[in-house]
Amino acid sequence: MKYLLRRFVHGLVVIFIVATLSFILIHLAPGDPFMNVSDESGLQTSAELQERLQRIHGLDQPIPIQYALYLRNLFRGDLGVSYRNGSQPILPDVVAAAGRTLLLGAAALIVNFGVGLFLGTWQAIRHPSRADRVLTVATLVVYSLPVFWFGYVLVFLFVERLGLFPVIGGHVAQRLVLPSLTLGLIGAAATARFHRAAMLNVKNADYVRTAVAKGLSHRDVVVRHILRNALTPVITLLGLSLPLLLSGSVFVERVFQWNGLGNLAVNAVQGREYNVVMATTLIVSLMVIVSNFVADLLHRRADPRARATT
Repeated sequence: MKYLLRRFVHGLVVIFIVATLSFILIHLAPGDPFMNVSDESGLQTSAELQERLQRIHGLDQPIPIQYALYLRNLFRGDLGVSYRNGSQPILPDVVAAAGRTLLLGAAALIVNFGVGLFLGTWQAIRHPSRADRVLTVATLVVYSLPVFWFGYVLVFLFVERLGLFPVIGGHVAQRLVLPSLTLGLIGAAATARFHRAAMLNVKNADYVRTAVAKGLSHRDVVVRHILRNALTPVITLLGLSLPLLLSGSVFVERVFQWNGLGNLAVNAVQGREYNVVMATTLIVSLMVIVSNFVADLLHRRADPRARATT
């Protein structure tokens, strides 16, 4: 219970720091949400309308007062309104975008760890061999590829050449395949290398040699002793994968026009939607905190030594 309470408090502190930094940085950035606005009726000049809109949204107040109001509204669960969309609350749009990003991230994680664990296990079992060496080089090359470039390659192959998937249009499952493969396969290359190294490390342990000396079958040695113990560090990798997926999703969502948090954040930056930028930053931070917390719990469950040190 003390561990859970401590992690909860740490999470709140991180959220507060992220909220503060995002507020400061967005207000230090050049530009204004109401730059170059105009009144269609022609009764107000651009400058007059800009001043009126700033007053309506409280942007004419001193920065400390704006910050205090922002924290108060955040504590109430109010993420603010859109400056460009008729002062509509941004919460529904942010929640919907977060759901789409989580869907993409979940699909990418399945590809990542499904393919990565299979390749890592296959390589470790056949180490050292020519196939192992070839896959080691191949995974390094794939992991080194830029995410957006890899996405364009998949679009060229499967959309333009083969016509198997639509980039725009089609149902959700069709549109989900290519972006999840883009994120998942690059992550799978790193997972395969990491898992291969973990299995080779366990493979040379004394208790594995003892199991072999006892006459256990090769399958039992691999599954019960090598693979099971090599999965513990992979759980830590799982917690570190979500931040990488979220950072990569910014590029992938733009390439595939997937309306998630990454796409929403880029559009908000271009339109100087302060509230949307700060909201997406907070949601991403919350996702990272929760994912790391879940990974820690799974690690403590799988390794009793972790429970003894915390």
